[in-house]
Amino acid sequence: MDVPHTEQMPSTERHRTLCLLLAGLTGSGKSTFAKRVASKGGIRISVDQLVFDEFGRYGVDYPEPLYPEFERRALETARRQLLDEIGREKRVVLDHGLWTDDDRLEWVRLVSRAGGVPVLVKFEPPIDVLRQRLAARNRETHADALHVTESALQDFIARYEPVPTALNPIDGLEPFELVMQKALLRLRG
Repeated sequence: MDVPHTEQMPSTERHRTLCLLLAGLTGSGKSTFAKRVASKGGIRISVDQLVFDEFGRYGVDYPEPLYPEFERRALETARRQLLDEIGREKRVVLDHGLWTDDDRLEWVRLVSRAGGVPVLVKFEPPIDVLRQRLAARNRETHADALHVTESALQDFIARYEPVPTALNPIDGLEPFELVMQKALLRLRG
């Protein structure tokens, strides 16, 4: 697998935007992490939040089969927002699953071409942990609380491609401060 090369900028141009690209299944901890980044001054771009804000709650305010189209629109908005933030010397986190290597590489290339520093953070907890988190979250009603049945979870698991080491991900299940420390080291590269 080819991993895009990100050229180093001279030290006078190191005010590059750190773009954290989160990969993981629903309930894996991505949104919790992204909200923590935002609470420390970062910019959170959440595809689920964009869908929720425009269309409402999955399976409640609109029929579930419409979600792929709504997600597509939200992804277009997320791309624009992310590109707008690159170069503003901020930390940006894309709160979206990035379930496949093709999706991951697409976002890495987008960020790199725009002059940002893409850092892939993977969230791959054990399946029993996902089940516990989803059981609790299924009772909630906010934007990040898409109701996930056991059959849906099995479908998600079947479609999710674990993040390969060739993409050099940081393990998002490590303590937050350690993940951010590792990410900032890549920014300073």
